[in-house]
Parts: sequence; structure tokens; C-alpha cells
Amino acid sequence: EQLLPFLDAYAIGSAGPVIVNVKQAGGVKYVSLVNNARKKGIYTEWTKNDNFQPYGVEQEAICYLKVPETSVVYEFTESRQLPVSWNGTHLVTKVILPPHQGRLLCVYPTAITTIEINCPESFSRGSSEKIRIRVLDSLGQTVSGRQLVSLTVLDGRGEVHDESSFYPVRDGQLEIPIRIALNDPAGTWKIEVTERTTGLATNHSFLVK
Repeated sequence: EQLLPFLDAYAIGSAGPVIVNVKQAGGVKYVSLVNNARKKGIYTEWTKNDNFQPYGVEQEAICYLKVPETSVVYEFTESRQLPVSWNGTHLVTKVILPPHQGRLLCVYPTAITTIEINCPESFSRGSSEKIRIRVLDSLGQTVSGRQLVSLTVLDGRGEVHDESSFYPVRDGQLEIPIRIALNDPAGTWKIEVTERTTGLATNHSFLVK
């Protein structure tokens, strides 16, 4: 308990222990919280072993983060920004941990505000180009660290094209090759992108001739 204030992150659960692990990439901290609160149940009675507690318990966890007061905290699995407070030494936030589950906190120095898509305004069938995606902060700069986007490419008939998938992003920048086949439909195509840390979404249209 005396060492806790010196850790990069620690969490106190309302009903039991919380396992905390911290990773870092490009100045962004990723704090995983795993709910290890357990209780007895019918299997405990059957085994006649009170130490056997296989049933998970939902609990609230208060997480203490040793980061600057101006940091912004996102919860990745729910794609949302968390409310925080400052206790004089740590940024403090709360999350609900479902039984046997966890949450991933992404701690950025500034807020993520914009998802930008760049690609040619028109494509010829039989050609190949690149879709460029940038994740920007409140200062208009590409963010650091690691992100994940879900990308959907819809052709002129509204059908999902081959490039549609999840893509990891490094330091806020991603390039995805897109290939328009000779027999793909002409017309207006659409790119839809959702950044999974924040839930921010945007779209962009282009013409296929």
C-alpha cells in the first residue's frame, strides 16, 4: 500500500482485487484493468473447498494514473472519453468492470478530435491507389501511440468492397491500398472510418469511372 503512489497506475476495486498492467507507445499509456473479484457458488459447495471461488463479481474500480493533470483518458472497449479528477498527484477515474472482464484505458496528452480521409477524387476501373487516414488531436497534429480503425468501402451499388476491415494505426497515420477492378461498378463510392479509441467517425466519397 505504501508503494502504490509510486506506480504508473493502480486501481482499487469496490468488491475485490483488480489486476493492472501498463504499456506505453509514443508517449501514450495503455492501462489494462482486469476484474479479479470472485465469490463462492454452487461449485464451491460441490467441491467442499471454500477457497474455490470461480464466480465473477461486477465491481466499480477507481483507477489512479500517474500522468500530467491535463491528460485525456479514453476507455477503448466502449470507445468513449472518461471523466477524470485530479487529487494533487494522480489523475483519477472510475470504470465498471463486468464479471471476469476488463477495460483498457488509453491515456493521451491531448484529446483526439478529428479523423481525416484523403484519397483521389476519382478512380478509373482497373487502377490502384491509396487511402490515407490521419488521426488528429485538438492542435491539428497527428497523435502518437497506437490506434485501431474500422474501415468500410462501399461501391457504387452500396455493397462492401474487399478492403473493408479493421486496421491498426501507428502514430496516427495509415495508408491502405485500394484496387478498383475492371468489372467493379462505376458511380459514387464511399469510405466510412471509425476510430475505435474514441468512437469518432467520418466518411468520404469518390467517383469511379
